[in-house]
Amino acid sequence: MGHGTHVKKRAGGGFAFNIKIPNDIAHHFPAKTGRPKSHITLGLGTRDYQLALKKAEAMALRWKAEFSRLREQPYSDPLSPDRLYEESLTAYLAGPNEVAAEDKTLEERQAALKQEALALQQEIDRRELESYDRLPPDLKARLDALEDARRSLRGQVPKNAEAYEPNFGTLGESWLEYWEKMARSAGRSTQTAQQYAPAIRLFAGFIGPKTMRQITREDVSYYVDILQTFDRNWGRSRGVSQLNFWDLKTRFAHAENRLTDRVVRQHLRILSTIWTWADGQGLCASHNPFHGFLSHFRNAGLPQLAWRDQDIATLLSPPPASLALHGAIILALFSGLRAMEIAALRWQDLQWVDDTPVLHIRSLKPKAHERIVPLHPRLQWLWEQASRQKQDALIWPEFSGKGAVLSKTFGGHKRDRGFVSRQRSFQSFRKTVTEALQKQHISSDEIRYILGLSPQSLGAGLSSMPPPPLPLARCHEIIQAVDYPDIDPACFRPKLG
Repeated sequence: MGHGTHVKKRAGGGFAFNIKIPNDIAHHFPAKTGRPKSHITLGLGTRDYQLALKKAEAMALRWKAEFSRLREQPYSDPLSPDRLYEESLTAYLAGPNEVAAEDKTLEERQAALKQEALALQQEIDRRELESYDRLPPDLKARLDALEDARRSLRGQVPKNAEAYEPNFGTLGESWLEYWEKMARSAGRSTQTAQQYAPAIRLFAGFIGPKTMRQITREDVSYYVDILQTFDRNWGRSRGVSQLNFWDLKTRFAHAENRLTDRVVRQHLRILSTIWTWADGQGLCASHNPFHGFLSHFRNAGLPQLAWRDQDIATLLSPPPASLALHGAIILALFSGLRAMEIAALRWQDLQWVDDTPVLHIRSLKPKAHERIVPLHPRLQWLWEQASRQKQDALIWPEFSGKGAVLSKTFGGHKRDRGFVSRQRSFQSFRKTVTEALQKQHISSDEIRYILGLSPQSLGAGLSSMPPPPLPLARCHEIIQAVDYPDIDPACFRPKLG
């Protein structure tokens, strides 16, 4: 009986543990009416179904042990056929006594297996089983293990091992336990396991009893086709942990607001990692069926495109309702700063160095990001405001110092102006500045220095060597080369708050 059958939903919410009392010991559990109880029902103290399952599993084992005690016989929790095969094979190869297997002669080990065969035959006779084809799973697992033990002693390849390999769900749980153990031993947090578990559970529900050896590229292709159509909030919905994969498909597939390519790739990366781990244990037969799909989703993200002059005019005329957003866009167009750099700017970052007004970009982890960017003449309005502000205050507190807030605010504005493509975002202003400088024949190294590009985040056509430092005077010349002659200059004059 599965442990899930011991969980019962309560009318007032939450879950209860429920187990049937065997008839032969029911007299030990009298009810108030004097008649024996038929079931034991106890509250589990939780509304979380997965937690209720774990509690019920432990309680079921305790009550079964109690039932066995009342019958005056020991209780042992039955093993699944694959576990029984594995443990029986280990025991058969080790032999019946405590002498190490490698210290026994071949004759001693073969004699021990012969005794095991006789014991199994006696059990088959006792159960009055007439056909080997209809053996119960536990006996068949032990017989198959015995046959493979004999083959191993003869130097032959085991015949039945593949039939008892764990299915993906079991293997996924084992991998997760292994990952958590490794994380704890390294002193790392194990909270990421909460993100891994849904991916494992979802694919396990799809693939069913198949082992890793049986999973094909066609299986993965079908799964990905379905997964791509899932609602991006499916995992946050109530009750999803109680639904099987096909019920989830009925409820969440073919949604308008679907999972992003990044989420699908992360999901496949977890499954691919489990496959690699299983392959190291000899449980896989082919090339990683997830790998090709990982490559597909790695390249599925379309490249960012620069904003065209007519697009910029549309974005800025009429000006955005948010004065902060208007100023941030203009700053991005004439500096190439990232959204996070702009959102984090404080008035004290506006400085005067060697007779040149500059922006000091700092407090960012990659060293290449920290730099001094001269202020473009079109940004003079920013310098004029600086003297009237509290120096440690954010220039645009509306963004809370977070680039994500700025990007989201801009996303709403661009959609209002009719731009829906993901290929053009706030990040695209850096591409716009890059192209403007390339038109002025500025070298790749100099562009990379101005933009604060590290070798790991280079755009197409740029060198992979670290950008060399530049004199401030040269930086000033480069920034002044940024120009948009076909756009009305009025677009670049923000209202000052």
